[in-house]
Formats: sequence, structure tokens, C-alpha cells
Amino acid sequence: MNAGLAVFDRPPLSRDVIVGFVGNGTRKLVEGSLRASGLAPTEEAIDRAYAVFRGHYDAHLLDQTRAYPGVDSLLAALAANGVVLSVLTNKLQRPSERILAGLGLAGRFRAVLGGDDETARKPNPAGLLRLVAEAGILPAEALLVGDSDVDVATARAAGVPVCGVTWGFQSPERIRGAGATWLVERPEEILVACVRPA
Repeated sequence: MNAGLAVFDRPPLSRDVIVGFVGNGTRKLVEGSLRASGLAPTEEAIDRAYAVFRGHYDAHLLDQTRAYPGVDSLLAALAANGVVLSVLTNKLQRPSERILAGLGLAGRFRAVLGGDDETARKPNPAGLLRLVAEAGILPAEALLVGDSDVDVATARAAGVPVCGVTWGFQSPERIRGAGATWLVERPEEILVACVRPA
């Protein structure tokens, strides 16, 4: 995001400040960052910073991105147990697909739904409900696993149970306060929640 601010000769923001704007889509990230840097988030300023940010992000999206420890084996175990996996993200579709492919995880998911479509953007439940319907299950039979209060709000609006994780970008207290059905500390705990003995 700091690359987008540099075009306005603004000093870089700290990681903690920027992370505070993550979760509601890229344009909201840009808007919040402009405001935090002391600039008015006009449409023109947002468009300009957004274009620079997108170019920088697209060129560097896998530079420091890694799957959290234990996630790949969790996904493999879930798939082996017949769990249908999808991704719902406010990131744009194409970068999301590139990240999953670059991490070797793309084949684990039946569907990826990015934030390009405003009607599917969290916390609007429409995208989650679409993925649930495409999986052929009821909302109460699904589980949204997320690391933000936006994920919790999305699941609750859709009538889908939600499992918050403690290793994401928001604090466990914030996720718990948003009303997560439960909170887990390790990926293997998700497997226990999803795969019940026959």
C-alpha cells in the first residue's frame, strides 16, 4: 500500500496501520490508508493510489506470501474425507487464483470467489450463500473458516457456522467479540470440527 501513497509524497504507514484496513476489499484498504496518511480519500486520489497499489501488488504478491504451517496437510485431509472446499475472499479474483496456484493450493478448492463482484463481497452473505448452494448443501451444514470480524459477520448473515482462527491478521479477542461460533489455535482442530465419525 505504501507504493500507492508514495505517488502523493506521503511517508510509509506501519504494517499495523495498514492491516487495520484489510478485510473489506482493496478499495477500502486504499481509502483507509489515504485517510491515515492525512490525505482526503477523493475518488481521484483513490483511483490513482489504487492503480499504483495494484501494479505493485500484482508484481510482488507472492514475494512474502506463505501458507500458514499445517494448512496444506489440513486441506489434504479435508479433501480426503470428502469435504468440499471453496475460497471466498475480498481480494480480486485473478490475484487470489495466482496466490493459490503459486502456493500449490489451487487444486484443493472446487471454487474461488473473489471480491470483483460487489454483490459477493463480504460481509454481504450472497457470495457465501452462492458457494454453499453450488456445493449442494444447506447453510447450516457449511462452515466458514476465517481470520477476521468481516468473516464472522458474513457467516452470521448467511446462517453459516463460523470458525475463527487465532493465526490470522486479527486478534483472537476481536474475532471472538464478533461472535465466532468457536475459535481454534491449530489447523488440525478444524479437521476435528469438519469430519465427524460415522
